[in-house]
Amino acid sequence: MKPPPFYDIIGAFVTLILLAAVVAYPLCGKTIPQEVLTPFSVAMGWVFRSATGAANDYMHRERSVDNGQPPSN
Repeated sequence: MKPPPFYDIIGAFVTLILLAAVVAYPLCGKTIPQEVLTPFSVAMGWVFRSATGAANDYMHRERSVDNGQPPSN
């Protein structure tokens, strides 16, 4: 399996930083500002887009190895 592109790694790193902010605000007794919540939502969408693409690539590669037969679970 090939490594993810550089921008996907950066997106995952930014998501983790924003996740820490989303968790830290309620622990401090403050509401989460919209300036943190919106980029966190966008970053989560980017990470899941990448994960879905990787899973799709894996499924297509596995099917081509099995001569078109669906994978057995």
